[in-house]
Amino acid sequence: MEGWSRELYSDGTEIPWIMPSPNMPTLDTAIVYPGTVLFEGTMVSEGRGTTRLSS
Repeated sequence: MEGWSRELYSDGTEIPWIMPSPNMPTLDTAIVYPGTVLFEGTMVSEGRGTTRLSS
């Protein structure tokens, strides 16, 4: 891949962001998501949800 280096995030390329899940609408969400797993084993809510309104 010409011009690619390991330090590049998706937004540093010409490739558009495609949501892998309705709960992960932005690259920022994808970056912080792995850290939220630390809260899953506790009684603390990490506030994870969806950006879509329920009908």
